[in-house]
Amino acid sequence: MTSRIQDILIEADNKSFSYQCPYLAIADVLGYITPEQIRYMPSHFGRLSMRKMLRLDGIVNKDISNYIYHSIEDGITLKQIANNLS
Repeated sequence: MTSRIQDILIEADNKSFSYQCPYLAIADVLGYITPEQIRYMPSHFGRLSMRKMLRLDGIVNKDISNYIYHSIEDGITLKQIANNLS
């Protein structure tokens, strides 16, 4: 399971420059929200819940979702978070 989360975070890290937001990059990688929705309805996607996004991919570990959320808020890059999970 951890390697799947690491893959998600690394793929999202590669997209985060385009989005300028790590949460949107993760949402795109997981299919939680599409780039078209972001482009055409930017104010309609609401608050992105890390736990809900990961649950969409079958990852239900609350501790991991909290760790990712707090790490992002602390300014750690998604790639660094992925490396820290190993």
